[in-house]
Amino acid sequence: MPMLRFAAAAGMVFLAGRLQAQTVLYSTSFEAPTFTPGNLAAPLSAGQGDWRIDYDNPAKIQIVSGGARTGTQSLQMTAETADAGGGWTWWDPLQVNPIVAAAPQLTVQYSMFLAPTGTFSGGWGMEMFSTNLNTMGRMQVAPNNVIQVDNSGVWTDTSAVASRGSWHNYRLVYDFIGRTYDAYFNNTLIADNFGFDSDNGVVGDVDFRHWQPDPANDFAKFDDLSISIGGQLPDGAEWVNDVSGNWNVGTNWSTGFVPNAPNVSAKLGSNITAPRQVNLTTQVSLDQLLITSPQSYTVAGDPVPGSYALRFAGQLPTAIGVSAGSHNFAAAVRIEKDATLNVGTASTLRFSNRLDVDGRNITKIGTGTLLIPQIRANSLTIDSGLTKITGTGTLAGASELGVLTINAGTLDLNGHSLVIDYTAGSPNSAIRLALASGILIDSTTVDPRIAVGYVDNNVLGLTQIGDLPLDETALVIRPTLKGDGNLDGRVTVTDFALIGAAFNQPGVWYTGDFDYDGLIGISDFSYVAAYFNQSITLPRTAGEIPEPIALPLLGLLTLLLRTRRHNLA
Repeated sequence: MPMLRFAAAAGMVFLAGRLQAQTVLYSTSFEAPTFTPGNLAAPLSAGQGDWRIDYDNPAKIQIVSGGARTGTQSLQMTAETADAGGGWTWWDPLQVNPIVAAAPQLTVQYSMFLAPTGTFSGGWGMEMFSTNLNTMGRMQVAPNNVIQVDNSGVWTDTSAVASRGSWHNYRLVYDFIGRTYDAYFNNTLIADNFGFDSDNGVVGDVDFRHWQPDPANDFAKFDDLSISIGGQLPDGAEWVNDVSGNWNVGTNWSTGFVPNAPNVSAKLGSNITAPRQVNLTTQVSLDQLLITSPQSYTVAGDPVPGSYALRFAGQLPTAIGVSAGSHNFAAAVRIEKDATLNVGTASTLRFSNRLDVDGRNITKIGTGTLLIPQIRANSLTIDSGLTKITGTGTLAGASELGVLTINAGTLDLNGHSLVIDYTAGSPNSAIRLALASGILIDSTTVDPRIAVGYVDNNVLGLTQIGDLPLDETALVIRPTLKGDGNLDGRVTVTDFALIGAAFNQPGVWYTGDFDYDGLIGISDFSYVAAYFNQSITLPRTAGEIPEPIALPLLGLLTLLLRTRRHNLA
């Protein structure tokens, strides 16, 4: 069923003594320019504002001027004297499943004015149908003015009495979890927990209805209709079956309902005795997911190719918490809040598909291991344990952060590039200290020639790395040869020139500090000399500038050796 055909707006409805946030699916007071005085619609055909009627004579259902409850217009239905069956009018585009929409409470409210005189119809009111055209609940004002509500197919008198010739407010509130509904008259509860059949769960029509067991000649006016959904699914659903299965099946969860809302939590617990796979067949939103099983879970599925399968929003600070075992998200994950990833001791949390945290502040806690393909976020804070970039092995997989903070634990680049796109001054010195202390590493550097280099892009002048655009306020970090000051993957005369200009002075990687001690010394020079004219494979990047013209190698060697002898004298 189409779920995106509503003009949604935020609202508040007073329900059972408390305020419950609602999303308004449809609201109208039958005013211009959408509605103009005259026939509302032709029988069974879409008319003004997508309204339809089931009346032989369309002139009996009119938009009328004057006497409205609010504004200047209302909808008037006049009894069809020639037809003892009555009729109804409904808004056609309504098709919503409150459970699937993760908002299992549906509210319909309206105002109604009944003709003060005439031959009274059997009842004027409201009813709701499923898309299978089965009744899902209804209320009416009977000829004796008593308000009746349908309780599981049986009309039941309430204690409320409506006065004719006056406007009154009516409201039906449906709970699609408990399959009960309440009725209100002028904001007073008059029917509590009446049963209804939710049928296929999809609300097809909310109708204004005229019941007429005998011909009548009265009329009713309707105004201020709104239809909204709200509430939340039961929280804390836990996977209960010791098998692989479909996330989107309610019987797989302890609550009986699929956890799929940005304000609910779910748990993949210890009910499994062997590794299991949970498949997402539609996009799922959560506030938090906890994983507590020593057996492995794999969360998989690609319901909308190119988009996310599992999204984290809501208010809880921890998006994913792992307290035992090793688990993998083979589905694309998107985190839309500043969030913590908590990976406990001896546990592993792997994202083998995309992890989209763009613009967010991510914190990794716990002494376990977090494996991510890449990270592009506002900030990454590592408080403990290992965080490792698994990536693609190419510069197209470069990670980008606004701020990197390593309080404890380790960040392993694992052969991949990282860009710090800073705004408050270059983190050059902080990165050097992180490399020197071993909290920023590259575990692939088993080759003794290779180390992690870091250079400000205002020196490099690159325009991008892979698909990642660069500006001047970016620090480029990537593995390369010791002695490769400009990160081009080669040790050449350019690098001799750089170290020659800064020899025996404080410096950074670009000026020749290849051992991270903050001083350009003989050990740094020895790397340049040892690996001169060697290279490693690094993809060339768009905007990479050619090397500047440097002094001849022999002149550089002579200069450096003279400086060294002078300093030893």
